[in-house]
Amino acid sequence: ITGVINVVLSLFFSRMWGAIGACASICVAYIFRAIAFNIFYQKKMNLDMVAVAKKCYIRISIPLLLSVAVGFAAVSFIPLGGWTGFVAKGAVVTLIYGILLLLLGFDNRKEILQKLLSRLRRH
Repeated sequence: ITGVINVVLSLFFSRMWGAIGACASICVAYIFRAIAFNIFYQKKMNLDMVAVAKKCYIRISIPLLLSVAVGFAAVSFIPLGGWTGFVAKGAVVTLIYGILLLLLGFDNRKEILQKLLSRLRRH
């Protein structure tokens, strides 16, 4: 169903907005899918999706928003262009997001860091 929504919307949105319209149709299709899955999980599997959203999505939103801010800063302050600049800026944002997610996003961050460090020591 998501694919059909994406193709149909892409036909309309691409005519109006080009590549941005195709991206918007993908976004709308994925939002539809996420809502449908949440309804399924809530109704058929008796999961409290509001509690899941609070526990998961709200917790990771702070590192996500901070890394987006770092991304905007990286665009301004890292004077590299082309593929090298793209990769360097992406690496900075990914590294910052990973660190912030470990520090702010997980309850069991001590256990996660210990496992990560033990794996790094083995290699």
